[in-house]
Amino acid sequence: MARTEIKRVGSLLRTALVLVCVLLLTVLSVGCDDDESLESKLEEAKIAVDDGDYNRAVAILEGMSGKEALDVLSSAYAGLVGVDTFKILIQAGDGDSGESKGSIDLIGKIIGTSGDGSLTCETVWLKSSLMDQAVTALIASAGGSTALDENGQAKLGIYGFTDFLLVTGEILCFNYSDDNAQFTVTLTEAGVSALDDDFTGITVTSDQLDRMSVNMGYVKQGALALGSNNDLAEELDAFLLEIDLDGNGAVSEAEYVSFLNGLGA
Repeated sequence: MARTEIKRVGSLLRTALVLVCVLLLTVLSVGCDDDESLESKLEEAKIAVDDGDYNRAVAILEGMSGKEALDVLSSAYAGLVGVDTFKILIQAGDGDSGESKGSIDLIGKIIGTSGDGSLTCETVWLKSSLMDQAVTALIASAGGSTALDENGQAKLGIYGFTDFLLVTGEILCFNYSDDNAQFTVTLTEAGVSALDDDFTGITVTSDQLDRMSVNMGYVKQGALALGSNNDLAEELDAFLLEIDLDGNGAVSEAEYVSFLNGLGA
């Protein structure tokens, strides 16, 4: 091979190597930038949740994947419902749920728009949808399983309790609102019992019973994760005893009606 040809080939090889190096550096740089950007967004979302700016947190996190991002997203959705896990833990310890353990007031008073558990039916439906998204994101953070760590299981228990109450709101709205979206239900023991002297004969669908049964499973899981001698665990266990009379983990229509009637006792 002629010397000039050898030089030409060598020059081409050097050029190719330079291009390869430039390409690798570009790819690595983009990867680092992406990682830093995602980490920055996650930190921004955490700050937004801490500040109570839940809509901003959702806007930042929507479309992101990964355990931590989905966990924070679930907290943001729950925050839009009014659920602050830390606040609920404190209230359970202070006995703010009412005189009796397992009172729905523990959740009802904090998700009510005026602090007394009252919600329009339109708001019940909105918060019910948001709660579903909170549960979905939390379970997705564990790869689609409820095998969460202890903190995650405790959150799921609170979410289950909350969703159970929102299903109750939906049932009360269907039975008493005459399709008025602005009809107000009060999701406290006194508020629910004031609606009727006897809830026998109200319409409850099989889907609603199934959903409440799933929520009962979440509540039980949360209570177990919190362990004994925990105030919130005692609240959750007492709630389970109030609704699951036969202890089979499923809510029947008769059990649910009995639960509603017992709120005014």
